[in-house]
Amino acid sequence: MENFKTPLKIWIIGAAVLTLIFGSFYTIGQQILRMDANDPQIQVAQDAAKVLGTGIPPASLVPADSTDMAQSLSPFIMVFDESGKSVATSAKLDGNAPTPPSGVFDTTKKRGEYRVTWQPKKDVRIAAVITHYTSSSGSGYVLVGRSLKEIENRINGITLIALAGWLASLSISLLLLVIFFRPKPELKPEEEKKQ
Repeated sequence: MENFKTPLKIWIIGAAVLTLIFGSFYTIGQQILRMDANDPQIQVAQDAAKVLGTGIPPASLVPADSTDMAQSLSPFIMVFDESGKSVATSAKLDGNAPTPPSGVFDTTKKRGEYRVTWQPKKDVRIAAVITHYTSSSGSGYVLVGRSLKEIENRINGITLIALAGWLASLSISLLLLVIFFRPKPELKPEEEKKQ
């Protein structure tokens, strides 16, 4: 058994390295998918803030058709005044226009733009981009969002792939350890004499 301790230690180190590698691959994949979920909203929010900055009324910018945040994957636009009160929206949730927490507006005002995962209701998660705008007729915030449902399905998929690859790698490496570093049976004294 003593002969088996060194290979076992090497396998444990290898298992730690495999865990780090698969964990890194998973994290990179998950972050890329989540950050990419913001891309359309970034452009729309910045463009909308520029248009609102010219002084046009928010209602003329927001589409007339409403988007059900719980069901649709379509992007939506919401415009809020400086105090965070809804001015115009194309988003509805249970028939109402939800408002993000006030801290979102405070952070957006400091940064100019804020990208956040907003959960207005259980099982409803939104990739939201909020931009502050200023015009001659006032200032406020434009929020552009869309459901993360499809992105989260993809993240679940890469989670299963990473987990399966990690478990398979650990299992195969342990099997190889057992095959190639099997401890030799100890010889009895009379068997040693024969040799």
